[in-house]
Amino acid sequence: MQGVAFAPGGTTLATSSGFTHTIRVWDAATGALRATFDRETGWGPTVRLPIAFSPDGTALAYGRGDATVALAGL
Repeated sequence: MQGVAFAPGGTTLATSSGFTHTIRVWDAATGALRATFDRETGWGPTVRLPIAFSPDGTALAYGRGDATVALAGL
């Protein structure tokens, strides 16, 4: 499963790939890559990597294959 989430305000975009176990954070206006997360994204029996921003846009939460949720500060 692939995931896409916009931060509040619409200036930051996060994309995820369950197949590559990678999350990328982008500047929505310029397309510039701001950050990449590839650790602790998990290896479960299904390839899912759901993502969501916190209400203030300062953190990114993502689901892992082992049914836990991780939180990353931006």
